[in-house]
Amino acid sequence: MAYNEVQKGVYSFSKFPVIAEFEDKTSFSNTTGTIDIQVGEKETAKNVKVMMWGIDNNLCDRRENLIADNNIIPQLLKTSRNIIMGMDIFCYKEVYDENGNRNNEAVKAPDEVRDFMNDLRESDYWEDLTNDFVKNSMAYVRFLKGSSGKYSIKNIKARYIRPQEMNESGVIENYFRCADWLKKYENEIIPIQTAESAKESGVYPPQFVQRIEDDFLGNEYFPIPVWWTGSKWIEIGNKIPEFHTFNLENQYFTPLHIEIPKGYFYDGLSVKMGKKTENEAVVEEAEKRKTFLDTVDNVLAGTKNAGKAVWSEYSLSQMQKEYGGIKFNELKIPRGDDALLKLFEKTNEANISGTGVHPSLAAIMTSDGLSSGSEIRNALDMYIITQCIQPRKQLLKPLYLLKKLNGWDKELKFAFRDVQLTTTDANPTGSQAVTAN
Repeated sequence: MAYNEVQKGVYSFSKFPVIAEFEDKTSFSNTTGTIDIQVGEKETAKNVKVMMWGIDNNLCDRRENLIADNNIIPQLLKTSRNIIMGMDIFCYKEVYDENGNRNNEAVKAPDEVRDFMNDLRESDYWEDLTNDFVKNSMAYVRFLKGSSGKYSIKNIKARYIRPQEMNESGVIENYFRCADWLKKYENEIIPIQTAESAKESGVYPPQFVQRIEDDFLGNEYFPIPVWWTGSKWIEIGNKIPEFHTFNLENQYFTPLHIEIPKGYFYDGLSVKMGKKTENEAVVEEAEKRKTFLDTVDNVLAGTKNAGKAVWSEYSLSQMQKEYGGIKFNELKIPRGDDALLKLFEKTNEANISGTGVHPSLAAIMTSDGLSSGSEIRNALDMYIITQCIQPRKQLLKPLYLLKKLNGWDKELKFAFRDVQLTTTDANPTGSQAVTAN
C-alpha cells in the first residue's frame, strides 16, 4: 500500500482518507543519558551518575505499552517464554564412560536444594524472571543472606532498576532501585551492590543484585531484544485496527451531504409585517437551523444508522417556479479496505519473523500454516535447539552462583526439562517429558 510522507512522523495513505501519526523514533531508542543521584547521609552524601533507560528513562514501559496494543506480539513472546521455561527445573550430574564420552544423568535433588526449588516455584520466580528476559533481553536477581547464613534469591522487575555509570575499570558498582523513576525522590532510591563488583572485591555482601542479559544488541547498560528491531512494524500494525474502527463508526455507512436553501429558516414575512426585528429573525434562523441539524445528527449517529453528515446552503434562482427544499445527497468516500488488509498481513509476517517463533507454535493462524503434527513437532524441536539454549544458560546463572554461596554439591548441575510431542500409541497423553540443558 502506497503512502506519502506529509511531515516528520505523519503519513497520509493514498487510498484511505486518514492520516496516521507515529511517535518520534527517539522515544523508542536505546539512547542513554545520566541523572545525578545523591547517596548517603547529608553530612557524607555524594553524587553518583545513574544511567537512564531510553531518552526519557522509561523505555521499558513504552516498550510494554506498545506491544500490549498489538494483536500478535504478546502471544508470540508468551509462547517463547513458555517454551524456554519447559516443564520445570531438574538436577543432573555429568557422567563419563570409559571412552571419555559425557552423559548427563538426572539425579534426585538434595533435600535443601529440593526445598529451595519448591520455594522458587511457589513464588513464580521462573515466570517473572523469564518474562523480563524475553521482553527486555535482561533480568535482575536479588541475593539476600538469611539468619542461617544461606542466601535466597528473588526476581526484581527490570523497570525498577537502573545501573550506575561504570567506574574507570569498566565495572558497574551499584544498581539503583526505585518504584517509579518518573516520580523519583532521593529517599526512595536504594543503591544495591552488583554481583560483578562483589566478585571483584572477593567478598559478597548480605544483599547484592546479579544481572543476566543477552547483549547481542545494545550497549553495556541496556541490551536490545532482537524482536524490538521491528518496533515500527508493531506500531504500524497497531494503527490499522484504528483505521477499521474509524470505518466501522463512519464510512461503512453512507455519509450524507445535506443542502439547505438559503433563507429556509428565515421568517421574512414576520419582519415585513413588523412582528420581528431583523436581528431577532437572524437569531431565530440560526437557532432553527441548529435544532434541525442536531435532530438529523441524532438520527444518523451511531453504528446502527447512517453515519456522519455535512451540510451547506444553496441559492435559489429568481426564475425558479417552485421553492427549493432540503436535499440529502450521498457522498462517495474511498475506504481502501483491501489495501489495509494486505498491509496488516505484511505487519503480521514481519512481527512473526522478528520474534523467531513459528506461528503454529503460538496457535496463530496463517495462510501457510503447518499441515501435520510431525511438522509442528519438528518446528518445536528446532526452536528449542536454536533459540532456547542461550537464554536458558542466562536464566540458570543465579542458581550456579547460589550453589557456590550456599555450599551445595559442586558436581550438581541444573537444566530445564522439555515436553516432547509423541503419537498417542506411544503415549496416551500425546506428550512425554525429556531432559535437556
